[in-house]
Amino acid sequence: MFRIDIYLESSSWFLGVRERWGGYVMAYERKDGELYTVEGFQKITGTYNHVLLHMLNAALVRVGKPSEIHVCSANGYILDMMEHNLSTWAANGFMNKRGEPVKDAAEWKVLWKLSRNHIIIPEHGLHEFSHWMKGEFFRIGREGKIVDNSVDKAERPYKYKTGKEIKNV
Repeated sequence: MFRIDIYLESSSWFLGVRERWGGYVMAYERKDGELYTVEGFQKITGTYNHVLLHMLNAALVRVGKPSEIHVCSANGYILDMMEHNLSTWAANGFMNKRGEPVKDAAEWKVLWKLSRNHIIIPEHGLHEFSHWMKGEFFRIGREGKIVDNSVDKAERPYKYKTGKEIKNV
């Protein structure tokens, strides 16, 4: 099975809603043994969890075949919920134990849909791209650029289908 590492980062770890940069780096080894990376960055208004979920989904959209995907992040909440609660939430229509919709239900639905053909392995903590990505957030923020390499170096952020557009979740 093909292995991909996805590294997630945000320009702010503040838990409340605010505008911030989110980003991912996807790394994998090519057939010739060379390491290949691709990244995507977006400026998003949302919570820390929302931004990282959105960026994880943006990265997963790019994965074309069933793979073993290692998701690396300092955000333990996202990784723990992904590992322990995601399938239960999907079975319950993305409702929590109190019968209320889970926070960021639209993002979790997309994650469920995109991850079902893969083996997802969470890896907690800072990672080798953490400091580089923080520097990139500062640089592209200072330059006033919106950078998103998630789909053919698009000029505007790639929007994957969410909410009502995801069927048969």
